[in-house]
Amino acid sequence: MKLAVIFSAMNDFYLLYRQAGYFRSSLAEYLNVTEKTVKNWELSNKPPVAVVKLLNLLKNDLSHLGDDWIGFRFIKGELVTPENEFVSPGKIRAYKYLKMTIDFRAEENSRLKQEIDRLNSPKAFLYDRKSFP
Repeated sequence: MKLAVIFSAMNDFYLLYRQAGYFRSSLAEYLNVTEKTVKNWELSNKPPVAVVKLLNLLKNDLSHLGDDWIGFRFIKGELVTPENEFVSPGKIRAYKYLKMTIDFRAEENSRLKQEIDRLNSPKAFLYDRKSFP
């Protein structure tokens, strides 16, 4: 029974770093720790939280950032949504200017609607007739 518990505990951390593309030796080298340290994390299934977060990032799992990020990932420098829409850094930057344009158009539409309402009112008709002979 003890062996099964150790294997199960080892399996979680082992799978995490394997899914991130590392072997025990390469992970130890990347983190600048010994292979024995990585093996101890496997056996205890208690790696440092920072290591788990880093491995999740390296395997493109952003769910540790919060539930809103479940299903998001990075592919070739672009953020990919759960609906498989690719969002480049340029699109993210452009969002600010798009929002500014939308806000400007909304203000302009509101101003034009007020002007149309004013022109369609009975008072506007009387007012405009007085100014023309």
